[in-house]
Formats: sequence, structure tokens, C-alpha cells
Amino acid sequence: MERNQTIDLLKFIFSLCIIGIHAQLFKGSIDVLYYVITMGIFRIAVPFFFVVSGYYFYQRLQNGRSVKDYFIKLFKTLIIFEMIEIIIFTPFVFPYVPNVFLYLWKIISTGLGGAYWYLSSLLISFIIMMPAWKKKKVWPWLIIGFVLYLLCMTNDSYGHLFIGTQIQKISMIHTQIWTWPQAGLCSSLFYLSIGAFIERYHLKGKYLNYIFVLSLIALLGESYFLQSHGALDGNSYFSLIILVPTLMLLCLKHPHCLWKTKRLGQMSLYIYMIHPVLLSSLQYVLPLPQGVIFVIVVVLCLLISYFLTRRKEHGNIGCC
Repeated sequence: MERNQTIDLLKFIFSLCIIGIHAQLFKGSIDVLYYVITMGIFRIAVPFFFVVSGYYFYQRLQNGRSVKDYFIKLFKTLIIFEMIEIIIFTPFVFPYVPNVFLYLWKIISTGLGGAYWYLSSLLISFIIMMPAWKKKKVWPWLIIGFVLYLLCMTNDSYGHLFIGTQIQKISMIHTQIWTWPQAGLCSSLFYLSIGAFIERYHLKGKYLNYIFVLSLIALLGESYFLQSHGALDGNSYFSLIILVPTLMLLCLKHPHCLWKTKRLGQMSLYIYMIHPVLLSSLQYVLPLPQGVIFVIVVVLCLLISYFLTRRKEHGNIGCC
């Protein structure tokens, strides 16, 4: 099957956006940009990754292709980079963890640095949904995922509106287990199911450009309003429910770019996995503005990920 160049390009761009989120770009300097870009536009990244993953994984299942190699690749990637985190972060994290069990759970659930929750959630969600997806049953998990996504909101972007309520107390239980409101199954099930839904019913859609622009404007307004009024975080917005699937449909409608983007797509995973260690290390040793740290980490991630994909191309490594 021909590779979708637009998806590869967006995966690359959004991997850099995630660095911006974790570097807290514009925070404390230009509030409006922090609200609408860092906590708004950049937040498209992870839901988009989930939708793309759900789309291709469901397609793989329906085409009868083996998923064993896919799972092995993800597990290897997670283990390799988490070992690096363990070596670097254990002296700083372990003294503050109450017991060994919680230390091990943090490694499994989010990684010691907290950024690898995406891969953990991805793997768990695929394992849970795979039996239903093999039978082409997408709707049940889509509905369950949507309910969990709404639950996530009550302790996340809309958390300040639910303080002290019973529903937030339920959400807090999940957050205490998984560290982040969006981790575990609260975000992954929903957006992965959207990707599978798009592939299952071969959705195309009309007026995609208009819907995308309107939903993007809605995201800017939603993120600015919530962030400027004390949102607890900014991982889950109503506007993303429309914006991200629309963006995916646009990618499927316009799969070609003016240049080859395969390597950029391959680099995106490495960028995602490399940046937490680099960012945390540089923030600890270099007292520089966040914008400068962001630029340094981006440059280093680009260089390292390019080098790793070149080695992979020549058959020297196979973790990703």
C-alpha cells in the first residue's frame, strides 16, 4: 500500500509540537500564545497520533496481516527508551516514591519521566479492542471511549468547573492510578476507535476544509477561554472531537506532498521518545529560558532521529 505522505509530514510536525508542550513554550512570557498555541494547537498532536494508529491497526487486522511484529516493535521501543530513563532519572525519582511497587508501576504506566504514557495506553488499548475489531465491531468501544473521554475532561481542561463534584472524584481515582487524566484508557480508546471507524466505513466527508477551519477556530476559542480561567490542564477539548477526525480525512483525501516524507514520519517516533530525556536533562543543568531550551532540544532531536533512521535504513538497528 502506498504511504500517505501528508500523514508522515503531520506526524513529524506534531512530534515537534509535543516538545513545545513539555517545554511549556511561551508560559510566563506571552500568555495568549501559551493559551492558544502551546495548550491549544499543539494539543492536536496526541489525538492525531491515536487516530492514525487506530486507522492503520484496524486496516492491518482486516487485511489479515500479522500484528505480532507491530507489538514487538512497540514493546522494544518502549523498553529501550525506558531503560535509558531508568538509568538517568532513578536517582532523582526513587527517593520521592513511597515504595518499590509504585516505582515499578510508574515505569510501566507512564515511564519515569511521565511522557511515555502514550505508548503504554496504545498497547493496552489495542490488546483490549483487538477481539472486537477482528469482528468489525467498532461502535461499542467508540461509545465507551467517548464516555471515558468526557470523564477525563472533568479532571483536565474542564476540571475547574467540576471541583468537589462526585464525577470529578471518580475521575481523580483514575488520575491517581495513571498519574495523568488522559493516560490509561481515557483518551486512547476514543481516538483509536475514531481511526478504526474511519477505516471501517471508508468515510470521506464533504466540506472538510470548512469544517476544519471552523473547528480550529473553535479550538482556539475553547483553549483560550479555559486556560485563562484556570483549567487544570489542556489535554481534552470538545473541539478536538471534530477537528482531529476532519484532519485525518483531509490527509486521506490529499495523501501526496511535493516531496518525499517517509523519513520524516519515521523520525517522528524517535523524536517523541528522545525528547523527554533531553528536555529534562537540559532543564536541570542549563538555567536558560524555555524558548531557548525548546530550540536546543528540537535541534538535538532532529539530528539524533535523522542519524537513527539512516542506520535503520541500512539495517543496523530495528527498534522502531
